Amino acid sequence: MMRHLLIPFLFLLLCVACSKDEGPQPATEKNPLCQVMVVFALGQLGDRGYADNLMEGVNLLSSQSNGNEKDDEQINVSFIASSEERILHWVEHAESPFVEDTCSRRLLVLTEPYMAYEYHEALSCLRSTDEALLLKVNDDDVKAAAEKLGLGERLHGLNISAAYSMRRYCRYMEKIICDAKELEGKILTSDPISYYRLYDSTYVAYRDSVFETLKEELDASTRINISSISDEFGAGVYTPDFEHTVIESAYLLGVFQQLFYEERGIAFAVIDLGSGNAGWDYSLLYNASEGDTFHTLVIDGSPVPLPRRTYIKRFFSTALADWCNEWVNRPVGGMPPMTTHWGGDYCQDNIPDM
Repeated sequence: MMRHLLIPFLFLLLCVACSKDEGPQPATEKNPLCQVMVVFALGQLGDRGYADNLMEGVNLLSSQSNGNEKDDEQINVSFIASSEERILHWVEHAESPFVEDTCSRRLLVLTEPYMAYEYHEALSCLRSTDEALLLKVNDDDVKAAAEKLGLGERLHGLNISAAYSMRRYCRYMEKIICDAKELEGKILTSDPISYYRLYDSTYVAYRDSVFETLKEELDASTRINISSISDEFGAGVYTPDFEHTVIESAYLLGVFQQLFYEERGIAFAVIDLGSGNAGWDYSLLYNASEGDTFHTLVIDGSPVPLPRRTYIKRFFSTALADWCNEWVNRPVGGMPPMTTHWGGDYCQDNIPDM
């Protein structure tokens, strides 16, 4: 009986095997391959601020691309620290580093405005299907760079304004000064305000609306003392004289700011020091151990449990990911020349409500 049952079963298996071998099957059509390369300034990753937030955007975009099969095209995401040689090598080699394929379209993301001119040779070598995105710029910056570099509609800009949060901070300063006088009999002042930046304005044009909002909201006589701790030669890592790192310099500035507070009641400092922010936080830790201290606002900062330290965080991470997800589904040159977000979900702060 078993033998009679086995013969039909073997015949059935043979039929199934033959049905699977009915000639060559059509090849699965692959989606076109795109690549996004994000260029960071030297020494800025690990700043617990702007650069690290952008790195979160790189990871977010990568995870979205890997998990989303609905997009018309695939996206490979990479990053490098800025170097003319490394950027030029990427420009000249369109092969994907992940799969055996050539990228049909590529996007070079420059995280600092000065990179558009510092790496003009590499940008001039981009293929006709390649594009570039400048961060922290305005419409005029994009137009000027596009004309100079000859990229036309293939050069774009992305920015986030901190104006809304800065207006809130101006109200916060007024409240602090008023409460100190009424409740403690202490005379504090916001004149002058110390504003410390990583780069000198002759090297980097700041488009965050911080200075402009301070000028609009405060009394016309209020002085805003702007200082920078690096320049083109220091590259955001060292002071211009190469005597100190920006972290060391920021620490010293924080110590001096404490003296200004104790001697003259100068109660507020705004900082945007990139990797130097860590040095400033070290000084705040020291100042807090000594007692009363001034108020600090960190631009593109992150939460740190230190007294009288507030921050404004612009989420370039999600802004970049959202921009690239739209870019990949548009034709070459199809994105708008300039995209500016005016707060909302892209800009948050921990400034107390007044």
